[in-house]
Amino acid sequence: MNLWQAREKSLEWLSNELIEQKALLDQGFELLDESIALLNQYGKEPSNEQNDRFASVINLTLAKTRNLLLGSYGMMLDALAQEAGALLRLILEAYELLVYFRLDPTRADQAIDGNLPQPGEIAKRIKGEFQDLRGYLNTHASHLHLSYESISHLLDYQTFEIKAVQDHRVEVFNNNLITLNAVQVLVVAEAIRCLNVIGYSPNLLIDKFEDWRLKSIKAPPPPSKDT
Repeated sequence: MNLWQAREKSLEWLSNELIEQKALLDQGFELLDESIALLNQYGKEPSNEQNDRFASVINLTLAKTRNLLLGSYGMMLDALAQEAGALLRLILEAYELLVYFRLDPTRADQAIDGNLPQPGEIAKRIKGEFQDLRGYLNTHASHLHLSYESISHLLDYQTFEIKAVQDHRVEVFNNNLITLNAVQVLVVAEAIRCLNVIGYSPNLLIDKFEDWRLKSIKAPPPPSKDT
């Protein structure tokens, strides 16, 4: 048994027909790493105490978000996109947490004191746009429910058997990568806004982000099923 068959196929696609999508995802992680590095640098410079706390909490949130994004990417490589939905819910919560802190930097103290509101309450306070999606992911991906949406990818409708190994198709894989890239854009954009809160206007990072964002929007459509 080759447990990494799907991953090997994914890496082959990323080296060929999906090479542009791979480059976009790689650049997204690079921009996120640059944001984290800038916040680390800020922490070494004299500043006011409130900004220091805000920058530290933002940087921890960004680092955690990066891990979740990378974990989701890895699961997609292994054709476990439905299961990766559990991580997508956490990624969206992390993104909304960044917005929550930016809108009122003193809220960073809530994180330090362990008094943050629940994710649903945070979403309400920032007027978040992902409540329905987070609810769907919470029901069908984050918990072990045997609903159709949770288990349909496990069924072979021709043999009426349960599949141990999931189907892996390039068009589905690419669609999932496009979604991951879109979430990257949201997170990096919010990271830049948070940098602005502490007086950082990283022009080079902003220029790189804008170029990458436009390329992400213009990314090629998924390969046809005949690919």
